Amino acid sequence: MIDRVSITDRALELGIDLGLLDENLRLTPLERMRQHDECVRQILAVQERLGVPPDDAT
Repeated sequence: MIDRVSITDRALELGIDLGLLDENLRLTPLERMRQHDECVRQILAVQERLGVPPDDAT
């Protein structure tokens, strides 16, 4: 069995923000998808203002 305490300790040592992770896991999958979509829209808007050519993957 995996020792959860050691996993938590290791995550903190690596600088993982467990509070942010917990906060995001409280969201529904749909809320997380909407949050992701909004971030992508903001990134694309900034890139457009900076004159960065669109990426073919988007």
